[in-house]
Amino acid sequence: NRSSDLLDKKTLKKLVPQISYLTTDEFESVPKYLKKRLTYEQVNAGADELHRIVIEKYKILSMPRSKLGTQAMEKFHAFRNAENDDTTGQHFFTEDDIRQMGQKIKLDSNGKAILIILRRSEER
Repeated sequence: NRSSDLLDKKTLKKLVPQISYLTTDEFESVPKYLKKRLTYEQVNAGADELHRIVIEKYKILSMPRSKLGTQAMEKFHAFRNAENDDTTGQHFFTEDDIRQMGQKIKLDSNGKAILIILRRSEER
């Protein structure tokens, strides 16, 4: 834990909105073809993993460039290049963020189903 980081992990957790967990009722209302064999716990664990990815992303973006190593600087530039007018002021992640930083969620059929289910629940 570096005290010299511009924003520490606790501060970032407060600043980055948590992806809402599904309620059991919301999970039960998801069509079976979308749920496949996913459990309620797996979907909510996916929400936690996505939140961790976003926190990690914005931790890198909040650090002074002089403190970034080569790999972190490459990520910094990739994150900045992914931003556009629609994403300004928004917290977001991309498929590349999941591929590079995802530990528990992959972009296989189950991972994509988790993303769709979480997106559906956020739209309600």
